[in-house]
Amino acid sequence: MKKKKIIRSLLTLFAVSLVLCLFSACHQKSPSEGGEQLSAEDSTKKIAADTIATEVKEEVKDNSALFTYAMAMDIIHPKYKSDEKFFASLFDDLNLPMLCSERYIWDEEWGGDDPAIRYCFGDNVKYEDFEIKPTGKPYYGVQFYFYFDDSRKTGWVKLFHIITSDDAWYEKFMADMKADGQKFVSNDVYGKKGKMYRKEADPDENAPEQPYYYVYDYSTEGAYDVEVSYEDGADL
Repeated sequence: MKKKKIIRSLLTLFAVSLVLCLFSACHQKSPSEGGEQLSAEDSTKKIAADTIATEVKEEVKDNSALFTYAMAMDIIHPKYKSDEKFFASLFDDLNLPMLCSERYIWDEEWGGDDPAIRYCFGDNVKYEDFEIKPTGKPYYGVQFYFYFDDSRKTGWVKLFHIITSDDAWYEKFMADMKADGQKFVSNDVYGKKGKMYRKEADPDENAPEQPYYYVYDYSTEGAYDVEVSYEDGADL
């Protein structure tokens, strides 16, 4: 009798344990529901990051010695900040040597305090009398001002001036510009002969005027001369 009771107790305990195990298994996330899903997410993010990095590298590689419309627009975005090392590295990757790096104080003679650097990069070009000029063919040059913010370490660029004899570069630049939504405005660029294009920028509550992206095209056949800029009415 005692033996039967012990056996019955053991069977009951086994049954209870089995039920608890099954219940636990039903409510516990399997590896495929938990760990593997997170791994898949991480893999997707890694693939996306690698793809973006590869695209950037390919763009620089495919446009060696060429500074594209897309690059210029990225940099002149009002929320984008960079430093001196960034430009040295960027144009070195593009195989465009630095021709001018002049640090100065804007309006120094009038008591101003807006430190900036005047930069010029290019091949077969020179910077002379505040202008970038070709010295031979083929040529490609980029000139701009880098304005420091209050930190005196970082800052921004609001305009790139580009000259080149490269027909293919100019055709791609204009195609990219129009695809980006730049619209023709005028054949007069502040009293100079050329074409003005404009695209409305995102509203900025700190801007004194409605901000716009502009492209000014002073090109003639075989001598292409364009400026890409962001203007918000602020006086630097």
